[in-house]
Amino acid sequence: ASSVQTVTPVTTFANDAPVVVASVGSISYTEGSAAVVVDAAITVADTDSSTLSSATVSISHGLQAGDTLVFVSTATITGAYNAGTGVLTLTGVDTVINYQAALRSITFQSTQENPQTSKTISWMVNDGTTNSEVVVRDVAVTPVNDAPVVTAGGTITYTENAAATVVSTTLTLSDVEGDTIASATASISANFVSG
Repeated sequence: ASSVQTVTPVTTFANDAPVVVASVGSISYTEGSAAVVVDAAITVADTDSSTLSSATVSISHGLQAGDTLVFVSTATITGAYNAGTGVLTLTGVDTVINYQAALRSITFQSTQENPQTSKTISWMVNDGTTNSEVVVRDVAVTPVNDAPVVTAGGTITYTENAAATVVSTTLTLSDVEGDTIASATASISANFVSG
């Protein structure tokens, strides 16, 4: 028999990326309403790390001025929202379960008066080394028809029996959704006298 030879294997462990799973389906939001939770059941897991270092939540489709993602910072996780890019960044080392709770608490709200009817929220977390895959959830927005706005100003002077005088040369009319106007009414609402 030969002599015994010993081989000692050296194992190099690869860092496994964390995994985020968003809920199926979309959430509903009505123009002008209170903030709504984006995903109260989103899950986060990491097979080889008990902590996460950061997360990014963004309005990746349909971003408009007035759209906001809201997160209340905790003792260890700080949130910062960039209104220009629609990106909410969470930072701070904390447990996977605490990051999951943080993501579940994020809400969407908008002051946009003429919103797009569909928006997409994207999620990604990082364990300090590797990013998770990006997952998404849609927001179905129900627009509300806003009333047109008439702005008149100033005072005119009229002399008895004089020719007709334009009532308002500075009157403006607008509609935030760009709708056409179907009708208008002008009335003498005080001190009307026949003639």
